[in-house]
Amino acid sequence: MANITVVYGSVRGNAKTVAETATQLLNTLGHKAELVENPTAALLQSPEMDALLICTSTTGQGDIPQNLVGLYIDIQDKFPMMTNKKAGIIALGDSSYPNFCGAGEKFEELMYELQCGSVSRVTVDATETTQPMADAEPWLKEWATTL
Repeated sequence: MANITVVYGSVRGNAKTVAETATQLLNTLGHKAELVENPTAALLQSPEMDALLICTSTTGQGDIPQNLVGLYIDIQDKFPMMTNKKAGIIALGDSSYPNFCGAGEKFEELMYELQCGSVSRVTVDATETTQPMADAEPWLKEWATTL
């Protein structure tokens, strides 16, 4: 069983719904997952946290949604190393835009910079599905087995 912190960045609510559903699924699978509404870099330093799950849409020109950009900047400023922790990213986007899932890519790069023990990402394309969690669920179940 792993202690998982779940955060989300959402503009229209899809990533929030994915994060809520993912939290429920991870708990059903025997993990202890908690959705955090106002995350800070300090939570990454918690010895109780084993893994971080980031659910994010992309806005503008590959940008991080406003409600998650504060965490991104806080992590960059404080740079908490995540050597013994794992990260998963569910990146939502629209492949008709040039910066498809850009927010997820930015978080993935940041997790590597923090020397995260393991980083895994799945992309969900809004041009191919109207049910993002249905597309993300197989990846999430597989990711959960690695924790």
